[in-house]
Amino acid sequence: MGLGNIRRNLKQYKDSLAVCNRALEIDPESFDALNSQALILSLLKDFDKAIAAIDKAISLEPEEVLYKANRGIILARAGRYTEALAECEKAIQQDPEHESGYYAKACYYALQGEVEQAIAHLQKAIEIEPGHSRREARHNPDFDSMRDDKRFQSLVYLEASH
Repeated sequence: MGLGNIRRNLKQYKDSLAVCNRALEIDPESFDALNSQALILSLLKDFDKAIAAIDKAISLEPEEVLYKANRGIILARAGRYTEALAECEKAIQQDPEHESGYYAKACYYALQGEVEQAIAHLQKAIEIEPGHSRREARHNPDFDSMRDDKRFQSLVYLEASH
């Protein structure tokens, strides 16, 4: 899914979706491809298909906390904030040492313009998994509204070399 993720980070969502779809033609039960497909579909605002894809990934890998966290992100992007928060909390409860639940919560708050909460949860995700969390945050459009915030820049860009 490397090429699909590169295209997603470049905001080439339709091309990225095509890569995911091709991967799923080869292996319809590729939970990684389903996860990527779900996130891309949510960026394209095709929320019903995104939720169906992430639900399938979860059904294939029920112990994977990342997919549950990503379900929270997808629901937040769909404006279904109550459900989104519940999914983020489930991910954190399932594995409080995994960054994905905190990262998802950061997205949840960022999408609602709650910068303080978004920063706090992003910081927690970065404390747990600095490289991955920073890389994702640099490209994730959920954080676009706070890119000029000095705290966000400090967390995501200025400390990237550490």
